[in-house]
Amino acid sequence: MTNSRQYIIVLPIIFLITALFSAATNAASEAERHASFPVPTIEVNGSGISFLAPDMATVRIGVTREARTAREALDKTNMAMQKVIKSLQDNGIEKKDLQTGNFSIQPRYRSGISSRSEEDTMPAITGYTVSNSLKVTIRHLKRLGTILDTVVSLGVNTGGNIRFSNSDPSPALNQARTRALHNALAKAKTLAGAAGVHLGKILSITENTGQQPAPGMFTEAFQLKAGRNAVPLAPGENGYQVQVNVRWAIIQ
Repeated sequence: MTNSRQYIIVLPIIFLITALFSAATNAASEAERHASFPVPTIEVNGSGISFLAPDMATVRIGVTREARTAREALDKTNMAMQKVIKSLQDNGIEKKDLQTGNFSIQPRYRSGISSRSEEDTMPAITGYTVSNSLKVTIRHLKRLGTILDTVVSLGVNTGGNIRFSNSDPSPALNQARTRALHNALAKAKTLAGAAGVHLGKILSITENTGQQPAPGMFTEAFQLKAGRNAVPLAPGENGYQVQVNVRWAIIQ
């Protein structure tokens, strides 16, 4: 009697397990069939750009001095650069925004002819050139022209690579993202209409961001010259570009 009851209890369990296994097998087969016939899609690229007036800048300024000895040239360079750094700090530039970019000591040569033979020539060192450059981040853009004029008066004689930027470009980037997605959507609708289908749900979105050169970005080196007035500058606008790749399902 006990064995009969056990069989009665076990049999439904076996049937349930068999049913679940069969359902799982059918689901797997259905997934395989769908995998072999993927959902038709439309995939397009969209781009958008937004411009933002800069509120900060970085600039490289340098001091170059020449002398008969390396020691003398170095002392002259150090003296001038110390005055420049102090002036920058007095103008509100923090230490974290001052970074040495390049330092070099180079001999200056003059070709000479030895007394033994005119063909036996040897370069002769006539002096040394010492250069020290500084990368300066200026977070108050209105001070840039005045600062440049001041440091030139204190001994800066090389410089350039002014780059205007934004402390927070996120508003421009968000606007560019919106424009890029709208651009992609317009392209996809055109393609779908031409093909006689409709757009379904979005399956994936990827993006790439970058900054476009703007009129206010100067990358070429230039010689700074002292003057009585602030250096005239045109910061222009910075362009922030976003590109998106969007894939839609097609409803036929």
